[in-house]
Amino acid sequence: MGLLAAGSLMAAEIEVSLRVVGDASPEDPVEIIVVAIPVEGDASDAVENPPVSVGGWFIDLPTEGPWRLQAQAPGYWGETVGVARVATGEAIELRLWPAGVLRGGLATTGGEILPSVLQLGFEGDEVTWGDGEMPPASTVDCPVEGERWRCEVPAGSFNLTLAAGLYVSQRRWEVLVEPARVHDLGVFDLELGGAIAGKVELDDVGVPGPDCEVRIAGAGGGDRRRDVLSVPLAEDGSFEVQAIPARQYVVNAAQQGYFPANSGLVRIEAGERLVLPEPLMLRRPASLEVVFAPRIGPDGRGWRFVVSRLDETNGRQVVHSTPGQSGEDGKWLAENLKPGSYQIGMQEAIQNRRGPQRVTLEGGLTTTVNIELPVLLVEGQVLLYGEPLAARVT
Repeated sequence: MGLLAAGSLMAAEIEVSLRVVGDASPEDPVEIIVVAIPVEGDASDAVENPPVSVGGWFIDLPTEGPWRLQAQAPGYWGETVGVARVATGEAIELRLWPAGVLRGGLATTGGEILPSVLQLGFEGDEVTWGDGEMPPASTVDCPVEGERWRCEVPAGSFNLTLAAGLYVSQRRWEVLVEPARVHDLGVFDLELGGAIAGKVELDDVGVPGPDCEVRIAGAGGGDRRRDVLSVPLAEDGSFEVQAIPARQYVVNAAQQGYFPANSGLVRIEAGERLVLPEPLMLRRPASLEVVFAPRIGPDGRGWRFVVSRLDETNGRQVVHSTPGQSGEDGKWLAENLKPGSYQIGMQEAIQNRRGPQRVTLEGGLTTTVNIELPVLLVEGQVLLYGEPLAARVT
């Protein structure tokens, strides 16, 4: 039995099953250390048990959590398993894969100081692995010494992501790692990137929901794989993306039931962290009701008009126009309109005597506009050689 150094904390006995996945080379490890790392607090508070071997073991672990458990053995890579709170009798399986070593060189395109550590992410391809037991996608820290880096990863075929601070991440596809072998990936030329930070808000409840999506789209040039990036949101609606190439971008935010918003064109310089000056405000759809007096036009039909949405920047330029015609009751209703400034213009003959009417629509509300038209009621009789004539007067 291995005993984790729990100190004065309350401990619970749990069963840990240690299993080697795949073909062990040259043989199963005989000394495995199970390490428990606190998720919250200082990593130096990690505790570990005396060496054990493959099979089932009982260990004592402090009940206060959460914890990350990992099995470590020379020549093997162990997955990390999260434990929210430890309870006596709980069973946990920790898997190990035969490992290989990846290494490479570093250089910077602008002569910047090299980082002291790299983050190497690896993710298996299900097609390549087939029925094999694929390691979970993970990230490992690779120390940098001089201009060289080196780290241990599970054996197999992986897509790799190399990241380091504000340097733009780089990818390698379908890299084959063989057990107990060293694989040199050559020199990585690091390009210093930048960062974008901002916040998304809803016009009614403030904080966006879990289905809110933020995407950062590159504007012209660059690597097509990096042209659109999905960015996770924090609980308060804030976001930040780092290590993106220096160039122009547009930040877009969207959530079902709201009109999307974007930042407009912004430019990121190398080494710069840009904070958007205003939140990306997602607004609920608005409704517009137009009521005419008199209810119908001279031709006995509803009034014809055009509703135009105006540019949010200058409030004058027409962005989009929609034709409309009122009903017999003199009313017209449009729903699911984007909040903002609009103008209502009548057909040409009346428009010459009456300028367009402007209105501001607010999200979640129906705005009613009453339009009284300068028309006169003309009554008379049309005769042809003294006889009444059915005719249309224009």
